[in-house]
Amino acid sequence: HLHDLEYAAIRPVCCQHDLRNFFMYGLRVDGTGRHTSVSKPAKHPEVAIQHAAKVLSAAQCEMSGGQSIDEFNIWLAPYMRGLSYRRIKQLMQMFIYEMNQMYVARGGQTVFSSINLELEVPEYLRDKEAVVAGGVRGTYEEYQEEAQLILEALIDVMMEGDAVGKPFLFPNFIVKLREGAFKDENRDLMIKLHELSSKWGIPYFINMYPEWQVENTNAMGCRTRLSGDWKGDVEIDTLRTGNMQWYTLNLPRIGYEAKGDDDRLFEILHERLELLKRALYIKHQVTERVLKCGILPFLTQKFNGEQYYRYENTTKTFGFVGLNELLKYHIGEELHESKYALKFGERIIRYMREYADNLRRETGLRWSVTQTPAESTAGRFARLDYRYYREECKSVVRGDLSKVDTLYYTNSSHVRVDAPVSVGEKVRIEERFHPLCNGGHITHFWNIEAYADPEVLMDITRKIAEKSNIGFWTYTKNLSICEGCGRTMAGLKDRCTYCGSNSIQKYSRITGYLQNVSNWNDAKRRELLDRRSNIPRI
Repeated sequence: HLHDLEYAAIRPVCCQHDLRNFFMYGLRVDGTGRHTSVSKPAKHPEVAIQHAAKVLSAAQCEMSGGQSIDEFNIWLAPYMRGLSYRRIKQLMQMFIYEMNQMYVARGGQTVFSSINLELEVPEYLRDKEAVVAGGVRGTYEEYQEEAQLILEALIDVMMEGDAVGKPFLFPNFIVKLREGAFKDENRDLMIKLHELSSKWGIPYFINMYPEWQVENTNAMGCRTRLSGDWKGDVEIDTLRTGNMQWYTLNLPRIGYEAKGDDDRLFEILHERLELLKRALYIKHQVTERVLKCGILPFLTQKFNGEQYYRYENTTKTFGFVGLNELLKYHIGEELHESKYALKFGERIIRYMREYADNLRRETGLRWSVTQTPAESTAGRFARLDYRYYREECKSVVRGDLSKVDTLYYTNSSHVRVDAPVSVGEKVRIEERFHPLCNGGHITHFWNIEAYADPEVLMDITRKIAEKSNIGFWTYTKNLSICEGCGRTMAGLKDRCTYCGSNSIQKYSRITGYLQNVSNWNDAKRRELLDRRSNIPRI
């Protein structure tokens, strides 16, 4: 599946932004100042907040995927010096409303945005100059208190929801858990984060504990990821760059064509990777020419003589769907059913990773492997295979065979959504793939609404962080909001339990972000019905 073909010739996918450039040099939302007004560096916190929102909006106009600001609370911390908590909360409320009311993105949407947040100023930024109002005021380690106040204020704003009681859907709210996250000084913040998980299912967590992680890692959009393991410079590797594009392999189809032959399976896998390599390299060359032509002026604007967007460091990424169904067809067992299935699945994804790593060495470009979000692709692959490989597909596909539009494959290397596994079992299976999928990964814990106790969730978070290789995860809570009385209910309801109205809006996480279920395709709606909670009942 070649994603984003409507933008194939003119837009890369996503970017991880660094606000220091705009706080030092000012803002040109068109990249040149020829068509829009030009701002000097923000002097006041209100303006800094507006500039942060406008950076995401302007970049969205030139890219097809998620826009993210890494270290969001760190960059803004110097602007909050001396402000009361009430004032900081009002400023964060301004930012959150701005991101949920800029109805300007393609197809009539708000900006697909994320913010990566820190509990403490990370080691690699502590001695870096703190940029504010076109100058420098100390180093970032001096603004630890302000950074924590920003995080707390954001949690409180997200907790409250909007004026009619709906959750804020954007930006994706991503918190990095580094060494010391669970110490006593951070307990109140951690409890609040898990209260936010319990109420809305909003926060995502990046696990910085495992040895395979490096100084900095961040996430954009649904799960695409940057890590400081490209050139060895954390800022160059993880800021002002992103994913150029990912294209996706249909793993079950490879299984059908291999007909049980291991050697043939890996031959076909290699052939398909070669095909995706050609497609990704074509896009790389085309986008490189587009950038040189000045068609994407926000990305190519220069600060202190250097282009803002570090295109040479973008990832070219191999995605995949349906590892679980490939295993079921090829060896007769699913990921959760045997150690052999898990080991064979790991062998397949490791082959993809080694292929990408070899390309890195051969081409000097940044190739990686990702777990494709597959919001539509998981259904598209299943429908096509049901048409062309019906008998093979019928034996493994998910959904209702009498309603072809509901058919789907399991996302990437996840266990199937209704697999009878506990939290611990799910973690032990899926953690095997996160270090391999260096371009993006996630683990989902579905349907927490019946079991959502903040203390229990925090205990699960601690165990995942300290004892597993899971790199990125979230807890999803299904919600129903009554349009009659405005009340919010846990779970997916057809009728309001308060006023009896049947005018209900239902929300859940489609794959990488919360969305109104009415916007989902039939395959994803069927998957939603199949999802099973792994969280233990309290």
